[in-house]
Amino acid sequence: MFCKSCGKKVEILSKYCSSCGKSTKESKILPFLEAAMQKPGKLTSCYRTYITPHHAKIARFFPPIAGVLAAVILVFSIIIPAYGNHMMQSGRNYIYNRRFPEAASALTRAAAVGFSDSELNTLKGYTFLNLGELERARELLQDDSESPSAASLRVLTDVWYQKDMPHYYTETLRELIRLTPNDPHAYFRLAAFYSREGLFENAANVLNALLARGPNPNAQAELYNIYMKSFATNTSLARALSLRPNAMDALSSAQIENLNVGGGQAISLSPSGRYVAIYATHDASRYIDIYEILAAEFRLTATFRLPINYVIDPGMLAWSPDERMIAFFNSAAEKFVSDSSIIIGDISANHVFNLTDPGADFTTYLADGGVFIIDTLPTFSADSQRIYFARRTPKGNWLASIDISGSNLTYHFEPPDGGFVEYKIIERAGRVFFSVIGSGNSPLWGIYVYENNNARRLNFEFDNRLYYLALKDVTVCGRFLLYYLTVASQNNSMLLGVINLETIEPVPVYNQVMDSVDGRVVALKRSNNFGTYHTFITRNATFSQDGRSLFVAEDGGSPYGKLIRRFALEGSAVGVGSFVYASFEADGAYNFCVPNGVTNASGTWFRQVSEREFLIYDDGFRLLRM
Repeated sequence: MFCKSCGKKVEILSKYCSSCGKSTKESKILPFLEAAMQKPGKLTSCYRTYITPHHAKIARFFPPIAGVLAAVILVFSIIIPAYGNHMMQSGRNYIYNRRFPEAASALTRAAAVGFSDSELNTLKGYTFLNLGELERARELLQDDSESPSAASLRVLTDVWYQKDMPHYYTETLRELIRLTPNDPHAYFRLAAFYSREGLFENAANVLNALLARGPNPNAQAELYNIYMKSFATNTSLARALSLRPNAMDALSSAQIENLNVGGGQAISLSPSGRYVAIYATHDASRYIDIYEILAAEFRLTATFRLPINYVIDPGMLAWSPDERMIAFFNSAAEKFVSDSSIIIGDISANHVFNLTDPGADFTTYLADGGVFIIDTLPTFSADSQRIYFARRTPKGNWLASIDISGSNLTYHFEPPDGGFVEYKIIERAGRVFFSVIGSGNSPLWGIYVYENNNARRLNFEFDNRLYYLALKDVTVCGRFLLYYLTVASQNNSMLLGVINLETIEPVPVYNQVMDSVDGRVVALKRSNNFGTYHTFITRNATFSQDGRSLFVAEDGGSPYGKLIRRFALEGSAVGVGSFVYASFEADGAYNFCVPNGVTNASGTWFRQVSEREFLIYDDGFRLLRM
């Protein structure tokens, strides 16, 4: 027997050749191969002749199946993740623009295709929270309960808060503190909850735990605030007083910048804080100088010479919304029964002109020729193209308006019962608010709003036997209105109130009680957080920029000093105050916008300029930077 490969002799029954090592078994396909070698082109047919009976039918399906598998792999590994990621990013963008229905749709699509991301449930939960679907939000956020993220826990606390479930709310905040012990967010929320519930010791313990991790001026200030509330209920007095030095350092860590410049007195700041108006004297004449406030200097931009005998009240100068013009009037006109016109100063052109001088319109009204026209309280329309103002003449009193060009003088409303427009005029989105008072008393006087060519009185309850209503401020969004009552107690405290303009109902944001003897007011006291344990002299008040809070400047006397406090206007914390600024030093004892103890001044002498800046008045405007 010979090897078919190498031709050497091999032993009978041997399976492999001892010389080449190849199998001695004859291949069944060898004859076909030999035939193919002799007849080229027949290999395929020979091979098919051998395998077709077993595999031909199955083999033809291999290419399509491989294509389908490749497509499935492509879909699951590339297309679905890309689509899910695109939907998630779209959801984020919708959330950023507060378009929550679209966000819910996009995020739901991302989840439907099986897209997996640790943030997806948090985003969906936040979306459904803002859509008011609290139970769906809860289910999504608690799906991550085995390994929750800080972001999901923060949203979950908002869900528990809105569902009014305090036990779960506090437990989730504690879990958030455990997860992120150096983040003060949860500490402040938990302390605020305990404080609202009157659990001052619990609130203090939470803030002390935060302070144990390192210095925190805000926590120190809030801790003092909590102790002061506790003091109002006759507890923790010693702790409040012992904490006061450190807390006051945190509260009063502010820079007071004097805006008086050029030898004049600062009387107004533009809405953005870019310009300051200075009341100055040059060459024996009075001027209003406009300075631009730059990083390192004040730059004189425009200067307007005032008419003879014109007196400008601090804070009563009006700025156009685009800050290209100012408007003012003669504050002494009513006192001396002399003419007062609305004067416009064009800052960009450095030009001043008389807008409302009536010329000869009223010169023949009285037989003796003695006539007066007093135009006061200018305010710009939203587009800066029209001025609303109050006009008083012997012929009558009106709310009027006129174009900046001096044309289209219009009389909109004549107050009833001989009344006249006073204190302030404020325009918000086409609505004009103003106060009406007069000599004596009338149930038709009060605060009015003019819109759609009609004026109506805001009817809310107040005691009109002793005082008038004076318009003070309206939030930019037009939702809340701040007023004060012209009664002054012996301590010259301001009695103020807030009205919700959507419901025309009082907002219990800053409750005061009045002490009177024989019908004469002798004191105004703060109730609520501090009860009536101390008489706080309310110096002034203004809304926050976002319209959600009220800032109140107070003089609390010893041991409280002079304070600025913030009060929430809505939500469960309405009327709950927190300290913003305090001063006990003589050189820092500013009057907070009320010069010489006058409490019924109508100027906007105290307002928030930015998140951490306030404009205050004390013999000239000052900018308080927190």
